[in-house]
Amino acid sequence: MIFPAVMMLIFGVIQGALYYHASDVARHAAYAAANAASAHTGSEGTGQAAAASFISQLGGERVLAGSTIAVARSMEMATATVTGRSVSLVPGLELPLISQSAQAPVERWVPSVP
Repeated sequence: MIFPAVMMLIFGVIQGALYYHASDVARHAAYAAANAASAHTGSEGTGQAAAASFISQLGGERVLAGSTIAVARSMEMATATVTGRSVSLVPGLELPLISQSAQAPVERWVPSVP
């Protein structure tokens, strides 16, 4: 009687850790995308490539399933949003969507004033 409850508790803790890890990966991928896009020679494409590379280095679809990366760069700010889902231990269980965003000011050359 106690064994199933203990197993459910263990699986719940592991599932929570997987969800937290996927959220952390999405957050840091968004930071990587915003930083790459905000560089003086950066673009939306370099931001998306930086986030995709970060996610793939940390496990790709096994960590953040169905991830999408949206990067926008204006004259002053670069914004990146990474969304996806955590992998589920229970087949068919849909966990809440993870969405993390980051912003960074765009680097620009400013002439010095004599």
